[in-house]
Amino acid sequence: MARGPGVLDQDKAIAPPPPLAIAAGGLAAPTINMPAIGPLAPAPSVLPPIAVPPTIAPGEISPALNPAAVGEVVDSETGEASTDDDEPAELIEAARLAPPWLVSCIFHMGVMIILGLLAVRAHTDDVTPELTVVTPGDASGGDDETTLGAANVGVPDLGKPEPGGAAGGPDTLTAGLPVGDLVKEGGDEPMTSVAVGALGTGGGVGAPSMGILLSGRGSGIKGALVKAYGGSEGTETAVGAGLAWLARQQQKSGGWSLHGPYADPGEIENPQVATALALLAYQGAGYTATSGDDPAFRLVADKGLKSLLKRQQSDGNFLERIPEHHNFYSQAICTLALCEAYAMTHDPELRDRAQRAVDYLVKNQTTAGGWKYKPHRKSDLSVSGWVMMALQSARMAGLQVPQGTLYQFEQFLESVAHDGGRQYSYEPRKGASLAMSAEGLLSREFLGWKQDDPRLVEGAKRLLETPIDYKHGQDVYYWYYATQALHHLSGDAWEKWNKVMSVEVPNHQVRRGAETGSWNPMGDAWGSSGGRLYTTCMSLYLLEVYYRHLPIYSQNLDLTVHPPATSKK
Repeated sequence: MARGPGVLDQDKAIAPPPPLAIAAGGLAAPTINMPAIGPLAPAPSVLPPIAVPPTIAPGEISPALNPAAVGEVVDSETGEASTDDDEPAELIEAARLAPPWLVSCIFHMGVMIILGLLAVRAHTDDVTPELTVVTPGDASGGDDETTLGAANVGVPDLGKPEPGGAAGGPDTLTAGLPVGDLVKEGGDEPMTSVAVGALGTGGGVGAPSMGILLSGRGSGIKGALVKAYGGSEGTETAVGAGLAWLARQQQKSGGWSLHGPYADPGEIENPQVATALALLAYQGAGYTATSGDDPAFRLVADKGLKSLLKRQQSDGNFLERIPEHHNFYSQAICTLALCEAYAMTHDPELRDRAQRAVDYLVKNQTTAGGWKYKPHRKSDLSVSGWVMMALQSARMAGLQVPQGTLYQFEQFLESVAHDGGRQYSYEPRKGASLAMSAEGLLSREFLGWKQDDPRLVEGAKRLLETPIDYKHGQDVYYWYYATQALHHLSGDAWEKWNKVMSVEVPNHQVRRGAETGSWNPMGDAWGSSGGRLYTTCMSLYLLEVYYRHLPIYSQNLDLTVHPPATSKK
């Protein structure tokens, strides 16, 4: 079959990454951790008054143990006490002869037991997951600590945003928690860090599972993460407008097309990948059939997933009637969307479908450790990196991904690495590029490189030398990989990148006319091939980065890849 024209022909293209190799990051959740539970409800600061029994002379009966309380029943009509024939006389006699100090001890012991039971009841009936916000000037919390009704999140200190920078804007986001809730009461100092804790549901003792990375998509925590990582009302408004544009392009079948009906369509049709790209944009914002704040978007996501499932074959592939050189781009992107859907919904009917899609990728890995256009034929980092993100999302969903597959891919990364792993190329023995370097560094993060690894740190610095710049070359493919890699790295690198990204990307969204909410593909490195839907989805992934995945290094995950065990002969 002849190859498609343009930049999708990777063997002839100068710049390696084809337009459909979009890094959406891994997703889903194997074992998910329970939300951190707040402290035990404190006992009331003022206890109800306790009546102290009066001093009783020896031989008298304590009012607390009078016959009506112990051995008599009061008639509700006459008010007269009548002795219960079943009450043993010995109990009344014991009460009559008991010394006052013993009666007092019994009485107070009973009161304390009752109060203790009430305190336990108050705790079990009123447990609320909490987000502990630490404001500037008090790293340990102290008097400046504020507790919100949301799950604990591990967020590194980002420092105070520059005035008018990425975190500016009104105090209320269009979705999620109010930004004002993350500002110190009585002042305008923004939150700088969020206490490390477990997110999600399920889990147990030990290191958190990869599924925790998806926990930020819930509407109860999105607003906090937007604020924590430097987003704004502007970034969230842009996400909403972009999802609205995608909703207008959805076909009656529930799917999407690279060919329109919008302006500036892609050169080559691929309904599978178009549907998966759009579905990932909705899922990244927390939308499935049963989750998300906007009911209309929930319906769009539901229809989109059903349409995608109709295109899956019995062996798990999504390759029917698409260009040959789209094959493993399509399989990876569709697998990623399906794994996310399973991870977010835990729908048992999706588990087998997602596992089959993953298995198809695993069994078609080349001996070199990567993937390209045809099964077991050559490898390139553009296709392979996209597949790797799909496999990581499968791990987040609790699906089976062989360690041997990840280890082989790591060996392929070595073959395209430059400068000790600080930069990467499209194929072995080719020159390094920005897009491939960003993709390679992101892959290294998901394969266990430490946050302070000099190769990762120095590679990130090189990415920062080429920030987002629409005037001198739009490239949403490179921008997305770099955004993901730097977001996971966090710290100064992320702050510097995001300061530009969070302003420039919303500013270049179409704001009037039929294409309001989309991003223009004209001038983009791969815009002519992917078209307006591709450019719009990629731009949405950029702006969803604040909650799409929690940063790897904030969750103490151990993602180290181990070589497969060799069998003894």
